[in-house]
Amino acid sequence: RLGAFEAALDSYDHALQLKPDHALAHYHRGNALRAMERNDEAIAAYRAALAHGDNPETIAFALASLGVGETPAVLPAEYVRSLFDQYANHFDEHLVNVLDYQTPAYLDDMLRRVAPATGLDTLDIGCGTGLCAPYLKAYSRRLDGVDLSQQMLDKAAERGGYDELACADLITYLDGRADRWDLAVAADVFVYIGDLAPVFERVRRALRPGGRFCFSVEAGQDADFTLLPTNRYAHSLAYLERLAQATGFEVLAAEPLAARQENGAAITGHAVMLRRPN
Repeated sequence: RLGAFEAALDSYDHALQLKPDHALAHYHRGNALRAMERNDEAIAAYRAALAHGDNPETIAFALASLGVGETPAVLPAEYVRSLFDQYANHFDEHLVNVLDYQTPAYLDDMLRRVAPATGLDTLDIGCGTGLCAPYLKAYSRRLDGVDLSQQMLDKAAERGGYDELACADLITYLDGRADRWDLAVAADVFVYIGDLAPVFERVRRALRPGGRFCFSVEAGQDADFTLLPTNRYAHSLAYLERLAQATGFEVLAAEPLAARQENGAAITGHAVMLRRPN
């Protein structure tokens, strides 16, 4: 978090002198090298972690983020859960004050401009600490949230505004919940999911006729989805539009989005609003 990657690397090197087969030290050494853009060395460190018994699924997506091997369809749930359990206590401050995170406000503006409505039953997908809740509550009669991280949900409960909070995998949570909501919102959630087809299919079923689906992604180029060195996915707009049509949505809006800052540079994205036809 401090960005002291050289010092971290020295520490991992010392640890491995003491215990050369320590898989987790190899893995975190790879993370430090990747942050320093020493990608060939990072790949070697990840392969060493794999050779010494670290989690193959975790290593596979770390290597894929550096262009080695097949791109996984989704990040491992345990990785995402652990990441945000650790992140929960300083999530809001870091995201808003350091990364200049604007996505909840932008999606709120899009909803009000493109298809305003009130009295909605709303689902906040990947609700985290509840940064979207103050916006969504303004036009929702009921607001539900779902997230993988219980510690993030605890923060959302403290913030208030939700009628129900569920700690669950999104696909599992949506299965069996048909015609339940008028609006589903996912702010900065699909950066942890590559193949969005299963999500789109289930969100469409979970929405009532005329229901809207509003979300953000990081902007990709040619491929449908790409796993970036940040361990986040980027999606192409062409993929999102094609997937929307294939799963029975109509596209109401698709707009460029400056999602946040990273290392002083703006991260570009797409804000998209879909509608389930009547």
